[in-house]
Amino acid sequence: MSQSHASNEPIVNCPSCQQPTPYSRDNASRPFCSKRCKDADFIDWSNEERTIQGSSVYDDVLSGDLESPEGY
Repeated sequence: MSQSHASNEPIVNCPSCQQPTPYSRDNASRPFCSKRCKDADFIDWSNEERTIQGSSVYDDVLSGDLESPEGY
């Protein structure tokens, strides 16, 4: 997955397009290759097109099930 670049910076594949890209402080979009790929990934997460597998910790809790603090 990662290779070594000539300047000893690791090279990783962009999570969006798989293009090899340096993982360095000079790359403001790291681990992505560009702002476009970084933004596209963020949009996918916000549209819930990407998710983390497993059950939600909030599945069992409905707002009506929560006890209100005294005085509210």
